[in-house]
Amino acid sequence: MQPGIAELLAGIREILERVIAPGLDDPYRATQLRGVGETLAALESRWPRELPRLMRENDEFAALLSDARPVLANLSGAPPDDERAAAVSPPEDPSAYPDLARLEARNRELRRLVSETIRALHAAPPDPERDALRTRIRNLLAATLRRRAGD
Repeated sequence: MQPGIAELLAGIREILERVIAPGLDDPYRATQLRGVGETLAALESRWPRELPRLMRENDEFAALLSDARPVLANLSGAPPDDERAAAVSPPEDPSAYPDLARLEARNRELRRLVSETIRALHAAPPDPERDALRTRIRNLLAATLRRRAGD
């Protein structure tokens, strides 16, 4: 059997810490190497949760943008409806295995659209529906940050 991603990361980190680090005399290089080791350790622990996290985050952002459609319909500066519709549509084959690159690309696109929505809402006058959407966006972003901080 081949090692999994977490095992590969652990192996690289172990080589750096046990083989290379002891031979470094330069304190700056040793500090940089410790930083690399800590980053690898973080990736090791985060990797198994990355696909589910991205899937959940994408679903939440897509639902928000879909629900925001009536509020954003005539709002100046809001992302175009066709862009939002394309971003919130489900994957072509929902039964297919998740593809990390596609999940990350979709996440970037959804985040871009949410950012544009925030800018448009910020420029718009107060309104109960817009205020409710602002609150929902704030709550979703806060929850997303809390989950990421837990990784």
